[in-house]
Amino acid sequence: MVAAKSIRLNIGCGNDYRKGWVNIDFDKTVKADLYCDVRNGLPFADENVEYINLSRMLIYIFDYQSLLDECYRVLVKEGKIEIRENNNTSLGCRLKMLFGRPDFLEPIITRRCRFWTIGSLKRALENSGFAVIRCYGLSETFGRLLPASLAGDFIMIGKKTSDSFTA
Repeated sequence: MVAAKSIRLNIGCGNDYRKGWVNIDFDKTVKADLYCDVRNGLPFADENVEYINLSRMLIYIFDYQSLLDECYRVLVKEGKIEIRENNNTSLGCRLKMLFGRPDFLEPIITRRCRFWTIGSLKRALENSGFAVIRCYGLSETFGRLLPASLAGDFIMIGKKTSDSFTA
């Protein structure tokens, strides 16, 4: 177990290596500080992490709830988790459906396990004991101008509160 106080995890870092963070990835072809399969748990002691970033990686995890439970376990009280995922109810996805190019064919190519909506991710976080404190949209074209429900990506921030249940 890695035992360090007030650390920040960048799980599934890919090409987003962050200085001052513990960058974790399964893929040994990318730069990371720790290579591990997070589906088997996180190698950190209880309540030692202050912030966790998961960017576009929960879509590839079949048992996402176990990973969120692990995040809850390692976060300190009041610690935060930030999740960025593709919004499959975005304006772009809706237009693709209208013109016969649905995104549901994409998992065959990219090995995605699931699609996320704002509601489904919010429920998953709450099921692990997090309180959702913020959600906003992010679009490559429009930046943060579109509401989260229409933007291409959404970012949801959850917090481990003192009154949250233990996962």
